[in-house]
Amino acid sequence: MLQMSEHDTTEEENLRIVKSAIEAHNAHDVSHAVAYEAESIVHYSPAHPKGVKGRESVISAMTADFVAFADIQFKADRMIGEGDSVSVHGVLTGINTGPFLTGKSRTVKASNKQIQIPQAYFYRLNGGKIVETHEFWDTRRLMAQLGFLRKNVFRAFFLVAFGLILIVANALIFYRSDVLLQLPGLLAGILEIVLGTRWLGKSLLVLSRTE
Repeated sequence: MLQMSEHDTTEEENLRIVKSAIEAHNAHDVSHAVAYEAESIVHYSPAHPKGVKGRESVISAMTADFVAFADIQFKADRMIGEGDSVSVHGVLTGINTGPFLTGKSRTVKASNKQIQIPQAYFYRLNGGKIVETHEFWDTRRLMAQLGFLRKNVFRAFFLVAFGLILIVANALIFYRSDVLLQLPGLLAGILEIVLGTRWLGKSLLVLSRTE
């Protein structure tokens, strides 16, 4: 009868620890979830690219997530353990009912919209504790599902329209004036149109890739 090696035992234990941490997170049990993490845990994510360092900071970040998405759940569909690392892939779901921190460290108001985005985690463990976590998800897809990209499209349309109005108004008001007096207004209008068109193009491109 073959015996399980110490290496295999460690990988199985790491998988068990990560699975338990995810279950605690889905139960919104913050104290239980961080109990599987080392005091010096570092958590990287699109919202925190420089990393959330230390267990207390992770508690604050996790609590903020539960405020933003009161029913948030992560369903893992694939878990792989290799050495001191565990990788997990799954889907994150929830309704945005509270303020949310974006990837640009900017807080936005609740959209009350449902999200469903693919998500991946990479954990590194040492001595039976999670010491490092890397979280990956598509920020643009999340922003699109929350409706923020559509708001950008409307704002871009407004910017283009404002530029056109500015040019027309400037031409009418200063029609009989010196052409040098018309120049600043015309340039301002053209700038508004250029910026609005670029913003509109980028927003529509992102929407086409995420919906």
